[in-house]
Amino acid sequence: MCNRIRNSVAIFGSAGSVLAGALVFATAALAQQPPSVKDAYLGAVQRYMQTGDALTAVATIPGWSQAQFERAVTAVIFASDPTEEAAAAVLQLEIALNVASQSPATASGFLELGERLLLHLDLRSRPAGRLRELGVEISALSEKWYVVAASAFLMVNEVSRAEPWINKGLKTLPGSSELRMLAGIISELRAVELKPTEAARVSLRAPLARQRATLLRMAEASYRRVLADDPSFVPARIRLGRLLLLRADVGSAREELARAQQEAQEPSQRYLAAMFMGALLEQQHDMAAAAAAYEQALMHQPLSQAATVAAGYMALMAGRPDRARALAISLVTARAAVDDWWAYQKGDRNAPAMAWLRDLVRR
Repeated sequence: MCNRIRNSVAIFGSAGSVLAGALVFATAALAQQPPSVKDAYLGAVQRYMQTGDALTAVATIPGWSQAQFERAVTAVIFASDPTEEAAAAVLQLEIALNVASQSPATASGFLELGERLLLHLDLRSRPAGRLRELGVEISALSEKWYVVAASAFLMVNEVSRAEPWINKGLKTLPGSSELRMLAGIISELRAVELKPTEAARVSLRAPLARQRATLLRMAEASYRRVLADDPSFVPARIRLGRLLLLRADVGSAREELARAQQEAQEPSQRYLAAMFMGALLEQQHDMAAAAAAYEQALMHQPLSQAATVAAGYMALMAGRPDRARALAISLVTARAAVDDWWAYQKGDRNAPAMAWLRDLVRR
């Protein structure tokens, strides 16, 4: 560049010196210009791939409007490799998770952009059905993505906003055990929200009870269909066992929960199966067995508030104030921890699916 400028001065004389000065100024100004929307967004995506930290990545594009994100996503779809596109789709999920509690509508917008990326990835992978650069089936990526998209709203009690994302996922992946179970969870959550005995007007109690029973049957049917196709899918068996307990079918509930305890592979599954078995045994007034179940739940998740309170109550009932006191102290002094009990209550399946996606992005 400098040689070309000197040559222009020699050829054009004083006029050339003016032109050369203008070229130097223009070159310096261009170097100082901010990156394009596409480059800035890809920079954030690449930072996310390197660090796994969505907040750090997004901090590089602060204050972006929805229109800027839309332009960036469109650019990425037409000018990025599959690994970056997949990471961008997961980054959109991360952003939605972080804003869902403050603005569900804004979270929906981020998810819609993420879905555009996901659907384009699906087109890219056909007919092989595999993203070779990532070494993963696109169906596995899509399933986890839609599970987290729905969970973004379930974790903030926005059931009506979660349902469309489950339906979208099922349209693409009709055989997904996770998404079909989530469809059942939607019915279960709506049933649990109905409290016929608390209705202000007595005339509403019978209709509400019928509606609740119908929703519980729908949820049960969903879980049974999942298990008919995939008997090893323990999360659905745990949910079926607990739902049968809600319907007062104690014998069937015990059978399902016992099988779930035998087949559970993950600590969170063992914890939940033990908790619900404890609740069942407590209803049956088998306090010794209930106490053992709650202690087992604590073994699988030692920092669980729900299991600690349940085990402490059983200890008091058994005349063991020392054990109850020790559990109370452990609850007060324990550091804050994720308790799978609360995620279960909301139907939130975010944690395992998001962990899988983050691991994929950082490969």
